[in-house]
Amino acid sequence: MPEIILKGTLSILHVEDSDLDSAIAESVLKAAGLKVNIRRVEDEEEFLLAFRSGHWDLVLADYSLPTFNGFKALELTRALQPDLPFIFLSGTMGEELAVESLRQGAIDYVLKNSPQRLPNSVARALKAAVAQREKAAAERELRESEARLAALIENSQDSIWSVDREYRLMSFNSTSLEMFKTNLGVDLALGIRMDEIMPAEALRAEMRERLDRALRGERFLVEVSPPPRGGKENHLEIAYNPIRVAGDVIGVVVFTRNVTERKMAHEEILRHRDELEKINARLLENQAQLLQSEKLACIGQLAAGVTHEINNPMTFVTSNLATLTEYVETLKMAIAECAGLLQAAQASSDPKIMAELDHFRTMRRDKQLNDVLEDIGPLVTETLNGAKRVNEIVNSLKTVARADDSRVQLVDVQVCLEEALKLAWNEVKYKCTIRKDFNPVSMVSGHPGQLQQVFLNLLMNAAQAIPKKGEVILRTREEPGSVVLEIQDDGSGIAPENLAKIFTPFFTTKPVGKGTGLGLSISYGIIQAHGGTMNVKSQPGTGTTFVISLPKLAPAT
Repeated sequence: MPEIILKGTLSILHVEDSDLDSAIAESVLKAAGLKVNIRRVEDEEEFLLAFRSGHWDLVLADYSLPTFNGFKALELTRALQPDLPFIFLSGTMGEELAVESLRQGAIDYVLKNSPQRLPNSVARALKAAVAQREKAAAERELRESEARLAALIENSQDSIWSVDREYRLMSFNSTSLEMFKTNLGVDLALGIRMDEIMPAEALRAEMRERLDRALRGERFLVEVSPPPRGGKENHLEIAYNPIRVAGDVIGVVVFTRNVTERKMAHEEILRHRDELEKINARLLENQAQLLQSEKLACIGQLAAGVTHEINNPMTFVTSNLATLTEYVETLKMAIAECAGLLQAAQASSDPKIMAELDHFRTMRRDKQLNDVLEDIGPLVTETLNGAKRVNEIVNSLKTVARADDSRVQLVDVQVCLEEALKLAWNEVKYKCTIRKDFNPVSMVSGHPGQLQQVFLNLLMNAAQAIPKKGEVILRTREEPGSVVLEIQDDGSGIAPENLAKIFTPFFTTKPVGKGTGLGLSISYGIIQAHGGTMNVKSQPGTGTTFVISLPKLAPAT
């Protein structure tokens, strides 16, 4: 049986003048489990015609034919398809001819009186052909790779050169030749010692020290700036790399790159870095403000719609509650008059009147009429106060809805702060007590919606900074030329390293998903746009105070 299992049908060109011998060969191969398709040819003309008209996996050839012979067939095969397996199948070859056939390129020879060897011989021949093709392909790829590498090295803008363990130059490219000539005034030649061509002893010692480091297996990079030649300054980056063969270092390859332009460009970048960072910070802040403005515009539209829809029914509710309050008082007076009349009627002896009096007393007791009369007034009053609270919230939403209004107005900052507190009340009421220290202040010129946005953001931050229960103090006062507001909490405070960054866009100390880092940045920008200042004072563990100063309105002349 063959040594390998062959897949598919094997196409064999058989140089043979005997139909019987060709049939025997085909029978032996098929008996071994091989699928074969054999074409028999007898002379050179048939051989060439068959060779050029088909694809063949193997050539079998008899040594001697009447008008043709196996060696001629082998010669033609080597010329037309050098890697095609060729086997002699003959009954007349002696040992010397067999050896000669192998020398000329045949894979094997099989005697016709031992046809049982043919299947294994065919299998070995095909296996050897595959190995030969793979070897040839690998060698071709290696040659192409070496050619590409040589071209890459030679055409590289970097200087590339190598030395052996004695510092002798083994290879270099044209860039190396030019670079050594330009920077050191020396010429390169194969075989020279790279330490000895250095123009000064210090440079020679430096070269030996670096090459020795690489010969010990170290890879490293250095930057040097050779003394200018011809008034031109150069900056070089040199990489030393050990060359290893079978684990042993046999030499060093050195890559040198001229980084003068890169270094100059880097220095130019450094000179402009601060300005670019400032511009980028302004762009980020403007972008953040634009996003926030769009967001506020959407909120404003929603708030405007909500306030419009709530205002209409709340007008009826408030008006009717006020009227109901008057009706309740009238009703209480009427009931009191009825009670007086019933008291006077007790002196009557009329059975019908006495029955009505008993019924009224029972109803008054069962329905707890006295409690109803006592509670109805406070209930209506509380309901009316709740409706007024709803109206206040709606009015505050109106201010938010006009946050992007570009018109400058007179603003009472205390009113604005009160409105912001109403909107933040649901956040602060469970965690904070609010203490107000308001002193009379002048009006300021600005945008009430934007200022309310600032105060609302600071109040929310103050509440969130208090872990359990605390106090928020709101202060207003006047200073020469300005109105000052303070919002102080006794929460966790701000770490000193973060104080300088809290007004930076996108900076936040809150957990992921809890804050955008835009609130304080936008608030800071709004106060600046109003001609004011915003400062912060904080100590970890004691709380934080934001101080806002706005220019007060000049008195009319």
